[in-house]
Amino acid sequence: MAWGCSAHGTAAGAREHRPASLLVRLVAALLDGAFGIAVVAFSVRDAQGRPWVGAMLTARGGLGLWCGVGWLYTVAFERSALQATPGKVVLNVRVQPVAGGRVGVWASALRNAFRLIDLQPCLAYWVGWVAALRSPLRQRFGDRVANTVVTRHRFTPVARIICWLVLTVPVMALVRSYRRRPPLAGSGTVAGLENELPDQI
Repeated sequence: MAWGCSAHGTAAGAREHRPASLLVRLVAALLDGAFGIAVVAFSVRDAQGRPWVGAMLTARGGLGLWCGVGWLYTVAFERSALQATPGKVVLNVRVQPVAGGRVGVWASALRNAFRLIDLQPCLAYWVGWVAALRSPLRQRFGDRVANTVVTRHRFTPVARIICWLVLTVPVMALVRSYRRRPPLAGSGTVAGLENELPDQI
């Protein structure tokens, strides 16, 4: 029996649980990640008071804020009646204990805290990918520690549409705020020099 898995962590258990594919889980994570970046970017603004991803990454505690918000966001939604983040709902997958039932607070907190290990090395997620590929239930390292599994689950169309709107509205608002920005001062300076050079020659 693999460490961190119950007797369900076998080929028979995989058929019973219908584990989600790694590609679907990756897309769900990207959707949730984009949502988190947009939300935090609106709270960490640049010198002109505008939301800016660069400010979020360079501000003191900005990256830590994004990680903290992402951790709370994931745990809260996995503990909800959905048992899934909005990104997972859109892709029809959810988190549950290997033994069945509803994931507990401790298990959800643990699996998401160990995501920092799954992301190694250099945020490339190699640890998580290798662990999931070696598991019949496609469990990454955090899932093995928390004894959880990400399974396929058909959500209602209404739930998926609502979650899609929740994810996309902040992201589209952030993109729109970038499009409305004036050009950087440096770009105007270069254009001005190009216009002045012919007069001086």
